[in-house]
Amino acid sequence: MFFFQLGHLKYLLIPLALGSSYRFGMRTTSTIIVVITVFTLIVTSLGIGPFVKDNINNSILFLDLFLSVITICSLFLAGILAERQRAEDFLKVSEANLRKKQDILQSTIESPKDISIYSIGLNYEYLSFNSLHSANMKLMNNISIALGMRLQDCLISKDEIKEAISVLEKVFLGESITTIRHFDVTNSYWELRTSPIVNQNNTIIGATIISTNITEQIKAEEALKKSEVNYRDIFENIQDVIFQTDMNGVFYNLSPSIVELCEYKPEELIGQPTYTLKADEKEKDYVINLVKEKGVLNNHETMIKTKSGLIKYISLNAKIIYSKEGAPHIDGIARDITQRKESEFKIENQNKKLQIQNKELEQFAYITSHDLQEPLLTLKCFSDLIKADFPKGLNENINQYLDFILESSDRMQKLVKGLLDYSRIGSQIEITTVDCNEVVNEAIDSLTDLIKESEVQINVQHLPRIEGYSVELIQLFQHLITNAIKFRKKEVPLIINITAKLEED
Repeated sequence: MFFFQLGHLKYLLIPLALGSSYRFGMRTTSTIIVVITVFTLIVTSLGIGPFVKDNINNSILFLDLFLSVITICSLFLAGILAERQRAEDFLKVSEANLRKKQDILQSTIESPKDISIYSIGLNYEYLSFNSLHSANMKLMNNISIALGMRLQDCLISKDEIKEAISVLEKVFLGESITTIRHFDVTNSYWELRTSPIVNQNNTIIGATIISTNITEQIKAEEALKKSEVNYRDIFENIQDVIFQTDMNGVFYNLSPSIVELCEYKPEELIGQPTYTLKADEKEKDYVINLVKEKGVLNNHETMIKTKSGLIKYISLNAKIIYSKEGAPHIDGIARDITQRKESEFKIENQNKKLQIQNKELEQFAYITSHDLQEPLLTLKCFSDLIKADFPKGLNENINQYLDFILESSDRMQKLVKGLLDYSRIGSQIEITTVDCNEVVNEAIDSLTDLIKESEVQINVQHLPRIEGYSVELIQLFQHLITNAIKFRKKEVPLIINITAKLEED
């Protein structure tokens, strides 16, 4: 049937060879198909190969068959190539996603500024590390680490190597270990959390170490411990009593100074209600209820009964405090004020005694001044009678002496009246407007004999009117003039000048 030889089948097998072209790109494969098709058309038109001019019909039939085979192979190859292209596109997308995830992972590892992250293989070689760990190794050990380097080559101290290997050996067996280390070079504390790395087959292939800088946390804890020690020292040595109770007033913490206050040891009162110490059983819950009502208590004074039965006075300061969980309790401080209260009672008793004595003195002054009124009135009355009956021109000295007696009697009567008034109303005597010129003149008149005997010259300028007590002011100027005469230099003539000057406060 066929008009070609078996050796000529190589021309028919040429399209089938195109199956190998799936290894090339779409553009290359299309170019190969076009070249072979053109080549087939050329050899057919020239009558070369199996195609001859003498059997045109058979040749055309064969050409149709040949082109059909080429078409089928081309469609087959196009499907393969399309599938390959989709696989390549998927691979590219997967690689892009993988790179993106790797970038995100790397950024996540690098982003913490105080967290060092690195991974160690089963042979103690570096699998990965972030920049902070690299910087720390450079700073602490002066070594620039790289992937694949063994841990033993990166640590200087044998103790560090031994400790690291000991931890990793346990982690390679499946444990997760957390340790805290202090580095002298940077004076810093780091928390190392070491966990195993497990692959898809659930096989441990290494360890990840997450190292966190906890220096500030450690310092804060040390400061807190120091503060607690200081608080404990204060708590145990303070003279005041520091106490804590629940909201029902039951003691659960007491400072040792409670022994000095009420003779009970702390353990004797812990678990007991506060009214155990109350002196008055009727007010056993009064203080606790007062704190609950107001939330705070300041300088509240109350009485307590000691273990031996003595009554003491204390000043209480208390406040409701809430814990982190929101549970309330009462913190308080009690101070012994027994001595102060006893002193206050003594002062109060003394004041009462003074009030009684002052009242008695006022009564005595009133009686005395009242009794002095009668002889003064008698003296003044008879002096007036003598002056009225005695002829004026008979002896002028006698009349002058009688005037002196009357003036002195008037002044004495005023002083007695002032004393009487003061004894009646004491310090509540009313202040009046007083002319200082009259006050000074009365004081000088009362000292006439002393002034003449001492040959004293007194110069008085115009004096103002002031608010005060006239009797006391007269006595004041009497004392001033008397002291000036008494303490003068005998050989120097005495001149007393009395003036007034207004000054602002």
